[in-house]
Amino acid sequence: MLQIQDERSTSWYNLAEVNEVIERVCELYDSWPTEWGQRDARSILVTTAYSDQVKYLLFFHHFGDIGITVM
Repeated sequence: MLQIQDERSTSWYNLAEVNEVIERVCELYDSWPTEWGQRDARSILVTTAYSDQVKYLLFFHHFGDIGITVM
């Protein structure tokens, strides 16, 4: 996996990881188990150690628009 650092930032990101997280979160959201009750995006939390990774997750997929928290 390739870690990338923007020349204007001290943080890192990995586009392969960003894409994988987006895919997994969408799968989870789309196949919400009935045992968990009503589907609620606010119950999903995505964490990452890099602030640029948060930026790309929010940029490439509008998680915030449906209530998913990315930290």
